[in-house]
Amino acid sequence: MNDQREIIVQLIGAAMAYGSGPDVLRDIDLTLQAGSFHVLTGRSGAGKTSLLKMIALARPLARGRLDLFGQDVTHVRRHARPGLRRRIGMIFQDFRLLDHLTVFDNVALPLRLAQVDTKETEMSTGEMLSWLGMDNLAREFPPVLSMGQRQLIAAARAVVTRPALLLADEPTSHLDHDRGDRLMRLFMELNRMGTAVLIATHHAGALRRYPFRQLQVHDGTLWPAGPAAWQPAERIA
Repeated sequence: MNDQREIIVQLIGAAMAYGSGPDVLRDIDLTLQAGSFHVLTGRSGAGKTSLLKMIALARPLARGRLDLFGQDVTHVRRHARPGLRRRIGMIFQDFRLLDHLTVFDNVALPLRLAQVDTKETEMSTGEMLSWLGMDNLAREFPPVLSMGQRQLIAAARAVVTRPALLLADEPTSHLDHDRGDRLMRLFMELNRMGTAVLIATHHAGALRRYPFRQLQVHDGTLWPAGPAAWQPAERIA
């Protein structure tokens, strides 16, 4: 029986470089379907963050093709990017919280930008903060929070819209075991509802207890992880 799930991301022969430098990534073939969950591994500096940025339309392709949600976006015009990005949740390593907004307003921001009505915005934001055990910090500002608390707020902001695609760059790096587990369970619940999830980490061992498929960035190319790693990662879903 054929798998008919919607294709969320498709990279074909993709390459990326910074400026006129050499390719950071090359010959990347990857397909992510709705409801898929992958962990992207590799040493620090291997290109994991670059791959997430390429998928999130934060960096252009040097070669190849990128489709998002069934649309060729390889050369998408700037004015079309916000609509696509609203379907993507992105957790950055540097969090990118707005220090002049409260915790509540940081998390609510994507809903407000999407013009979700006030009552639903407040309810969804409150539920997300409660899930992560952060509702007592709703009126605080990011500069007074610990690194772990900021990381959870950044995660809450990324998932509050229930995106079709979640890209997370080292999302548990500042969290203890219990908080990291709570966050992973949130990702798994979103995934159960159809969100395609791609997490980048260089601490793959910490995620071994979860049944996620692993990919590895090695020497600028993408491979399945594990004992039989050296096979191209084409069409992995």
